[in-house]
Amino acid sequence: MASTVGWLNFDAEQQRRTELMMAAIAEQGTIDELGLGDVRDLIARALHPGITVLQTRARYLVFLPHLYQSIQGSTTEALWENGRKREGTLVNDLNSYYREQGDDDDRGIIGRNRAEKAKQPASVAYWGLMRQLGILRLPKASVSDYCTALLTSRQHQAMAAGLHDDDLAPQSAAAFWSEFPAPDAKGSGFNLSHAEAEWLQERFVAAGAQYAEDERPLWAHLLSPQQQAWFPDVAYPWQHPGADQFPSRTREAMLLGRDLDQTIHGARVLYNYLCSAAQSLDHAHREEWVARYENAMQTWQDTTATDGLPSVERLDSLHEWAQLQLATRGTQLARMRVTKTIRFVKDWHQIATTSNNLLTDERAAELLKKRESFIKPGRARLANKDRMRDWNGSAGAGHFSYNWAVTSRLLTDIHRGLGTEFVEGDAA
Repeated sequence: MASTVGWLNFDAEQQRRTELMMAAIAEQGTIDELGLGDVRDLIARALHPGITVLQTRARYLVFLPHLYQSIQGSTTEALWENGRKREGTLVNDLNSYYREQGDDDDRGIIGRNRAEKAKQPASVAYWGLMRQLGILRLPKASVSDYCTALLTSRQHQAMAAGLHDDDLAPQSAAAFWSEFPAPDAKGSGFNLSHAEAEWLQERFVAAGAQYAEDERPLWAHLLSPQQQAWFPDVAYPWQHPGADQFPSRTREAMLLGRDLDQTIHGARVLYNYLCSAAQSLDHAHREEWVARYENAMQTWQDTTATDGLPSVERLDSLHEWAQLQLATRGTQLARMRVTKTIRFVKDWHQIATTSNNLLTDERAAELLKKRESFIKPGRARLANKDRMRDWNGSAGAGHFSYNWAVTSRLLTDIHRGLGTEFVEGDAA
């Protein structure tokens, strides 16, 4: 029986992890037709470790510890199911709160329409970040692992109580969590109280202190008590008015990310243009899509004509930086993939700086075709007309922000709770 329960929990947890991965892939910002995700994700982790595209609001970091500390059940599976049920109740409470406020926006409610049956509940999105911040004191533990540890702890406590032997009693369930303020789920939606905001500020800053001073994550730097103002409308981290004061090595990773985006954005636009132009002439949206990417290419070329493309030496610096990131935690295969990615970016750079018209340049089209075929053998659109049938008009045509939008949203919540002065508008 124990083996059966363990298998059921493993299967459920694996399903949740798969769903998390598929949800991330479905996000517009993470679509990776040209295989740039290996370098992009290294930069995102250097800037904002623990942040994912599925996170929405900071107060989930208060809701979830309170919810999961008190789940009930006599088996791991029962604890897991009770956790899902309580998350569903939280969804319903948040929906009710915002309906009462006359607010039709979901405001970041995860699982808004499916409650406890949501495929990607908030716990999946935030579990790793809670470990990162030391809110959850079980390193490398999934939700299922936590439920198993909680069940074992309670069984040992019951055994110790039955034997009247205090020496047998393990730590209580509260020891799995850092001390946290109890939220009122119905009272204020996602608005953090001052006490909650201060607690989260402390957690982020303390987690940042575990890094070298010049490698602290941006979330730790931007929540330090020395920050006197917050700029909620900054679109990219390198546009932040205080970017010159970011920790030096983190700042360099950020600038390498900016240079990668400035260089490769034209290739991503061209990929979308080629897919649009390949649609049948009578397709209802073909002309609209083609015009969209013609305009986007013109905008990119106007920008590069004014600012210039980053140098090839900067791309070499990006390659060196990425290899250093993988030196201790990456595989040889990962290092080889990065090398091939940078080679592709440099090939694009050479074409982009010599082409008279990228939209009609056969060299550029062939480069993207070969790259996509290498990344997605048998599934590449540019090499297979049949694959064009599932084209919906956009695939990763936006700029890379390296999870800045998510980080900014979480920090905005915390700074609002702290009462930090907000500087609205374009602060760049």
